[in-house]
Amino acid sequence: MYSMKQRTTIQIEHTTLEKLKELKIARRESYDEIVNRLIKRGDTNERVESSKLRNEASVAEDQEVI
Repeated sequence: MYSMKQRTTIQIEHTTLEKLKELKIARRESYDEIVNRLIKRGDTNERVESSKLRNEASVAEDQEVI
């Protein structure tokens, strides 16, 4: 059976790319590896902050409808 991981292209700001480059811990580390490392590293505080931001965005969307 032939197995190949699917890849996609994403668009990011140049400044984001520069930040990703700074986060490399190995010269040959891929951006996919960096992003996954950051996702796995996410602690409870980051999740709480994300949840708070989502709630604030939801409230803002509701207010736009009014």
